[in-house]
Amino acid sequence: MGLFSRRKRAAAADPPPDDTTVELAPEPIEAFEMLVDREWARLAGTGTWWTGAERLVIAADARRALAGEAPSGILPSPVEEATRRIAVEAATIRGTDVARWEQHGLDSFAYLEIVGIVSRVAALDIAAFGLGLETPPLPE
Repeated sequence: MGLFSRRKRAAAADPPPDDTTVELAPEPIEAFEMLVDREWARLAGTGTWWTGAERLVIAADARRALAGEAPSGILPSPVEEATRRIAVEAATIRGTDVARWEQHGLDSFAYLEIVGIVSRVAALDIAAFGLGLETPPLPE
């Protein structure tokens, strides 16, 4: 029986017993805002390779790249280039690019953390757009 089988849907539609308190899920916008708060707290924390402050600069530089703006100039050049490429043209990244960034000091595992940071920001920004909300501001 599949995840959305009739039997399961019918059981879920049955009213709860009178002695059970039903806690309703938050409204979609409220739930999204809670998700953003949780993800920004994670983003601002220290990662495996990057400090919380560096992770926030990477996130801000990813947004700058998407807006067609220059990076902050705070991070090393290979980090800025990797961030921009992940944000705006990820499909063009090849092993030779990653190898070149490694030759210039960007560890391949640090690169993977950048991928995670940029992906998280992009996912939340796209979700906000889909919900008709402003882009959530990054934490300070």
